[in-house]
Order: sequence, then C-alpha cells, then structure tokens
Amino acid sequence: MTKRFLAVAAAMLTALPLLSGPVMAQDKPTGKTEEVKPDDGKLICRTDNPTGTRVGAKKVCKTRTEWAEFVRQQREDTQRVQNEALNERIQSGN
Repeated sequence: MTKRFLAVAAAMLTALPLLSGPVMAQDKPTGKTEEVKPDDGKLICRTDNPTGTRVGAKKVCKTRTEWAEFVRQQREDTQRVQNEALNERIQSGN
C-alpha cells in the first residue's frame, strides 16, 4: 500500500509542472459556482486502472458523496506530499 502511494505521489509530482501552467495563468475567479447535487444514494461506477499496467483494472462503485470525499482526500494527500517534498528541499538547501 505504501509503495503504491509513493509511486502515485511521485507520478503526480512529475506531472505537476505540466498541469500547473494553465491553472496558474488564471488570475480572476470566473464567478461560477458548481451546483451541488443532492446524494440520492445511486451508485456511480468508475474503472480504476492501476498505473503501469493494462491488467488488473477494477470497477469501483460509490455514491456521489463517497466520490466527493474520495477526491477531497486524494487532493489533501497530494498537497501534503508536495508540501513535505518542498520542505525537505528547503531544509537541504537545494
């Protein structure tokens, strides 16, 4: 589990410069808000393809609320890993 998390975190950190350009270019908020739909308990299924393999795809089903929590948790984990890496670079003087 930890090795997989580290592999995913490393992949995200590697891709970050490619993804950050358009995001950082946005100066003003658009004023649009995302409409929050109530959770009706229906399952939303997605296919999870593990990085580095074409074999082993799994179907994952969760409610809208569960998916929102999953995405929130992944964002927090990514932010934590990025902050730790940045702090380590600052402390080492690189």
